[in-house]
Amino acid sequence: EAALLAFKKAVLSDSGQDAADAADHLDRLFDPQERKTVWEALLSELSYQDKCDFSDFPEDKIFILMHYIKSLAEMGCVDDANTLLQKIQHIYPQNPTVMFAQGLMQCRMGNSEACIQSFSALLAVHPEKRNIVLVEIEGIFKTLFDEERYADSEQIARCLIMLDSKNPLRYFQLGEALYEQQHYQAALEQFEQVLTVAPESPRTADRVEAIFEALQQPEIRTTFWRRLQELHPASPTLKGRL
Repeated sequence: EAALLAFKKAVLSDSGQDAADAADHLDRLFDPQERKTVWEALLSELSYQDKCDFSDFPEDKIFILMHYIKSLAEMGCVDDANTLLQKIQHIYPQNPTVMFAQGLMQCRMGNSEACIQSFSALLAVHPEKRNIVLVEIEGIFKTLFDEERYADSEQIARCLIMLDSKNPLRYFQLGEALYEQQHYQAALEQFEQVLTVAPESPRTADRVEAIFEALQQPEIRTTFWRRLQELHPASPTLKGRL
């Protein structure tokens, strides 16, 4: 209880990173419904008059509104969250917290091109936010994937590749989303990219074997593994596949 009160006080009274860190701590304490209630209460303590269009909302407390919007989206109220976000974006279009929220919203709505555009614009000005952008997008990917929304998670995986193209994990994530949709050939292409740069990935190799079992194409299977083994002749994982 004391920690909760301290975090709330920091959110309302502090500024900069201290307030942002306190807000993140609050989010971790509650589920989405509880978070929504907490952020509504904190918003009610701020001093602004325009409760409809937020024209006089204090810019240094925008992060509170963004956390509230995030809680709405996580509860499934994406349209309501987006409507609110558009209002505040109209007032503070260059605010990095708003730009960040806009990129996440586009991801949640499955608008991969708009997601990339939003985050590219943000990272061009604030490259230091790259890691947190990737963490948040990956969180959306995992949520969608766990909910078996594989087509939506595919779009998010494509966003991750655009922003983090040198990371083999991103191609594995896309391959997983494609595999679950039974888009086996497309999934195979992604898994091959992973094994080309990271041959010691048994999970990826197992996925490839599952695809070949589904396709019933032993000749292509042999060619596939031989091609990779020629690239990595010392790989124990690849040696065991032929």
